[in-house]
Amino acid sequence: MYSNDLFRISIRQVIRRTKKLIAITGAIALGSAGLIFVLTMGDEVKQRVNRDLVQLSQATIIKCIYDRATTAQDMLRRPPWFKDETVKELRSIQGVDAVSLSSDTGVTTYIDEDVATFIVRGCDADYWEIYRYLEVEGRFFTAAEDESGDRVCVIGQRLAETLFGTADVVGQDLPIQSNLFTIIGVLSHRTADHRTDWVFVPLSSAQMRLAKVEKPSIMYIMAANWELVSELEPLIKEIIAKHQEDRGLEIQVAWGPLNSARRIMLFVEIFIYFTLGVILLLGVFGISNTMTTQVKARTREIGLKKAIGATDRDILKQFLLESIFICMAGSFVGASLGFGVVILASHLMGTPIPYEFTALCSSVSLSLSVFTGIAAGWLPATSASRMDVVMALRYE
Repeated sequence: MYSNDLFRISIRQVIRRTKKLIAITGAIALGSAGLIFVLTMGDEVKQRVNRDLVQLSQATIIKCIYDRATTAQDMLRRPPWFKDETVKELRSIQGVDAVSLSSDTGVTTYIDEDVATFIVRGCDADYWEIYRYLEVEGRFFTAAEDESGDRVCVIGQRLAETLFGTADVVGQDLPIQSNLFTIIGVLSHRTADHRTDWVFVPLSSAQMRLAKVEKPSIMYIMAANWELVSELEPLIKEIIAKHQEDRGLEIQVAWGPLNSARRIMLFVEIFIYFTLGVILLLGVFGISNTMTTQVKARTREIGLKKAIGATDRDILKQFLLESIFICMAGSFVGASLGFGVVILASHLMGTPIPYEFTALCSSVSLSLSVFTGIAAGWLPATSASRMDVVMALRYE
């Protein structure tokens, strides 16, 4: 029997049973679509979850801080700070998204003859990248304003209401020591937590204009995702010790929320892959059972084909091809569905559509469907090919 005849006959048999195969092809389509989506958008989803973790628990932020002097000998020494070469190497580490330096001081100021005391944090523009979830009315100061030492500041909402009686203070001047800083942003109390009572100024401006502002002894490092935090922590210690004294250095990691996030994500990943695996297996077993049923129902047909010259190999090929076509049909529908889901998810998350990688995953899915079809149809096809001609013709 010629190959084109086998293809034609196999496709025709599959088309004849389209209604009966909807459930099976649907299971394979759902499994394929889910697999394509997970492979294509899995990293993007993790990054989104990573940003949510920052907002909920700051689980991806590593805080490095030098303890205040506690002994007389320590008080005689110059307080340690993070040096430029340390920061430069930390920023070059793969898996580090941002590094920010800051230094705090307490100030007392007078507004309309009222005395107010609050914390001023001098920080660089990367601080807002690390704490990107903070909501602001107005804007944050930029790297250019930090480099030039501009007298601008961001104030917490509660402090603004305490000092000015309103949170609508963007554009007003705030006296800090002997300087006037222009307020360019107000941190919302919804996301600022304890920072709602603080004032933030560019680090360079704080060092130039404010008394008692030491060189930065606080450093925040944001990992690209929660999976890298445990790897980065010892590496950060090593790099700091290489460039400067690490006496009194404390590295703080939110291990509790981090471990909780790991357990949750591990459970979610296992559940997703298990569900996809079960769906695909149901499709495979469904195809196998369908082909077994077809072999029994077409026993006389098989005997007749053998009687007029079809070989065992021809019968084997025909049933394997039918099984493969069923799998490929489900996989093709799944690839189309998965591609549509990826486009929709990319649109909702505001990310570029990964056309090339999606096409690659779809191609892999279609290729795997061939092997899946062979695995599902092998036993029924083998049973059909080994069928005795006389017994098949006598089958009722």
